[in-house]
Amino acid sequence: MLENKNFRYSYYTSAILKKIRRYWQDSNINVLRTVVYFRIEKDGTVSKLKISKSSKNDVFDKNALRAIELASPFPPLPDGYTENNLGVYFEFKTT
Repeated sequence: MLENKNFRYSYYTSAILKKIRRYWQDSNINVLRTVVYFRIEKDGTVSKLKISKSSKNDVFDKNALRAIELASPFPPLPDGYTENNLGVYFEFKTT
């Protein structure tokens, strides 16, 4: 979920998802869910990385943060996007 509901660059959000999935390792047999918040700055760097909603499992939460760290930096924000950054709430869950 994005903070800016008017963000209309679906190719960009697809690129973010693809990059994060490359580094996410789901090795937990329990059903867990955590939400990570971060901002993507104009140049694609990540700031304000934190757990927004914890799974109550430290290892799972740390792995989610690590996936974002390894996936960053992201591509620069689209030229037509006028804001300085894009806030992202990214959900990690086991199935």
